[in-house]
Amino acid sequence: MSNDALKENTPFQPQVHIDLCHFSNELTLLSGWFTHQSQSPELELLTNLDGESLNQHWLSLNRQDVEEVLQLNDDTSCSGFIWIGDTTGLDPSCLHIMVEGSGFPFSGFSPQSVIEMETVISVLGDVKEQFISTAEELSIIKSKESTELVGELSTDSRQVEHFFDHCFITDSNLVHFKGWLLHAQPESVFLIDKEGRKLDCTSSFMTYYRADIFNKLQMKGSDLEAGFIGVYRLEADFVPVEVSIHFADATRIKSNISNGEGKITKLEALKDLLNAVDVHASHFFNTGYPVVLELVNEIWQGGESLDGLEAEIKTYGTVTPDPKVSLVIPIYGRYDFIQHQILKFCRDPDFSNHEIIYVLDDPKIEREFNIACHGVYETYKHAFKTVYAGENLGFAGANNLGVSVASGQYILALNSDVLPSNQGWLTRLVTKFNTLDDAGILGTKLVYEDNTIQHLGMSFEHDAYYPGVWMNHHPNKGIPEPLVFADKTTAVEAVTGACMLMKKDFFIKLKGFDTRYVLGDFEDSDLCLKCHQHQHKIYLDSEEKLFHLERLSQNLVDSGDWKFKLTILNGLYQMQKWGNKISEVKRIHE
Repeated sequence: MSNDALKENTPFQPQVHIDLCHFSNELTLLSGWFTHQSQSPELELLTNLDGESLNQHWLSLNRQDVEEVLQLNDDTSCSGFIWIGDTTGLDPSCLHIMVEGSGFPFSGFSPQSVIEMETVISVLGDVKEQFISTAEELSIIKSKESTELVGELSTDSRQVEHFFDHCFITDSNLVHFKGWLLHAQPESVFLIDKEGRKLDCTSSFMTYYRADIFNKLQMKGSDLEAGFIGVYRLEADFVPVEVSIHFADATRIKSNISNGEGKITKLEALKDLLNAVDVHASHFFNTGYPVVLELVNEIWQGGESLDGLEAEIKTYGTVTPDPKVSLVIPIYGRYDFIQHQILKFCRDPDFSNHEIIYVLDDPKIEREFNIACHGVYETYKHAFKTVYAGENLGFAGANNLGVSVASGQYILALNSDVLPSNQGWLTRLVTKFNTLDDAGILGTKLVYEDNTIQHLGMSFEHDAYYPGVWMNHHPNKGIPEPLVFADKTTAVEAVTGACMLMKKDFFIKLKGFDTRYVLGDFEDSDLCLKCHQHQHKIYLDSEEKLFHLERLSQNLVDSGDWKFKLTILNGLYQMQKWGNKISEVKRIHE
């Protein structure tokens, strides 16, 4: 039989696709498309139990876009639809969609969110009044509260049109919601639990410009910040079920919160937030950034304490029982640098006096990391420890965790992509440290693999593009080492966290690195400022030299400018925290 004949004898089977699905306690709203051959197609939802028809109404829409993609023949058409029905007391997964006599079980039903009646109204767009009028006649929209709301939304000048893109609890205890609204700026935002208790989260909510909404609604020229985003880190005894956004004119919008349905990592949530931030706007530096800093901290869950954190410690070989120095080396992304470092360390007799601690800070590579560590030890037979907390703590948290299990009198914070150029360097640094006046932290010269300067001390400088913001500057960076003259040891404003020697008890006294900085920016300069605050000095040694393959230990390069924005925000947090102290340090080192 030919293909044409086969087509002619094959009964037509409609296709159905749901683009959008929302439900409340009484109503379910669907939109999507279906194919049909009838000039007046019918769409209906039936209960799966007894075939009983629901109280429902649907509206047909043109979907030329789908027809073009499907390349339908002349006998087949495609219709878009918006459907609303009374599903009070029904499990939406027990429904059948009926199209031209064919039934489609609504299995795998997964609503995007639970919504209230005002949100149902807001998504109807241009067909709102026609759709609501018919739905009211069928008594689908039947409660007094809902009817009054429909009238208010369609006629009142205080109209609130909005949409929640999502609203869920993720990362165990982080409420994350975003969407858009066409109204004056909200006055307050609350999370509400099932007992009706309210938690004010206004400080963890921001609005921003939504170009997609303005283009869709042709609102060019308007400066309304239609987009909104909110994140809030919850306490253990409060589980919200609703977010409620309030306005000065007593109107409000709200959405139920799905617990555990949204799965995004901290880094994904952070990127989502930063995509909404315009660091180039003039008001950002005047009034905008404190709110963004609060949101970043809520996502990143910055905190000074490691209390309650259970870490897994593994020991490869027999470690030094009383080490002079504990090297604390975080691992994120690239784990293969371990073999290069251990190769260098095991060839240095001096390292029999020291302890090596690798802190895994990347759950994605746990298995590969463990395999690599086993192979490295079996190859070189040089002892080391590993520590893993089961989550990404960031540069600061990883270092703080490593120090918490360290046994040495001294701590050397070291990057995994830093390699020594000769033997005995670490003991010589410790000896020099003890000759210095009021030494708090000692750094050393770092060079790239081509012997150009990567680090020879840090200074605080005002950024040319963001006047008034102190940024970390590396003098002589990129200049060939032989062309740079430097004293053997000199007091400096700050040194890099890629190689930082200090006494362990002093590190603990400073409470370690500040975990509110994100992804390895400014934690080192912040620690140096803590050191200055405690009347200790920062020194740079230029006699020793280590190679630094800067940033190769991380795999953070991707599309977008979120990392640049994060650097600006970290700099703003440092300025907010240390502005006066930085000015004082600058005067001392002039």
